Amino acid sequence: MRSVPEGEQLYDILTGLSGPIGNVDPAFDRTAAIMGATYLEHALKKAISTHLKSNSEDPDFDRVFYSDGAPLWEFSGRIRMAHGLGIIDAREYQSLEHIRLIRNAFAHTMTHISFDTPEIASQCKELIITDEPTFKTLDAIFASGGAVYDLLGAYHRRVYVHAVFILFWKLINYPPLSHQSMLARALAEWSPSDGDEDDPDEDEGIELPLQ
Repeated sequence: MRSVPEGEQLYDILTGLSGPIGNVDPAFDRTAAIMGATYLEHALKKAISTHLKSNSEDPDFDRVFYSDGAPLWEFSGRIRMAHGLGIIDAREYQSLEHIRLIRNAFAHTMTHISFDTPEIASQCKELIITDEPTFKTLDAIFASGGAVYDLLGAYHRRVYVHAVFILFWKLINYPPLSHQSMLARALAEWSPSDGDEDDPDEDEGIELPLQ
């Protein structure tokens, strides 16, 4: 199934991947790492598709993204293509590469690992989040609802999930929105509703000891 939730449902899923601070279950970490990367693969496909010529015989560009031997089947290929097309800049490219390596570590390592595993934590520390203008805009929208957190001193799963959140938001809204447009769209579509209208692949991966 390729259906992707939208609006508040998608917002709840993405922010829900952070989980409660006290949750240190390695299985939850693995789920968050893999699901977060899967959403980014979808967002990259959507952004890249805006540069492709429409084809009535292949409206979803399956030959490019999903068919056997498709050139952009893999996460790494989509990241490189997005960078080549100017969809993402060099810093975003590096963040996506760190996310890809983290995803691969969780997907291909059979021992119990978590976001606090040193090799994973070191990758999370390279993710660019809080200094991004987009983060500050979304923080202003969602912080009152407790969804976007102050990341200073936060543990590594939260850093990873919020990097996914920011990159997904930017990619899914490609071509870029102005910050005013992004704010308006977020308030209209993604704000949690509480009944109060006033409330706003590859085998490459991180080298881990297999014990």
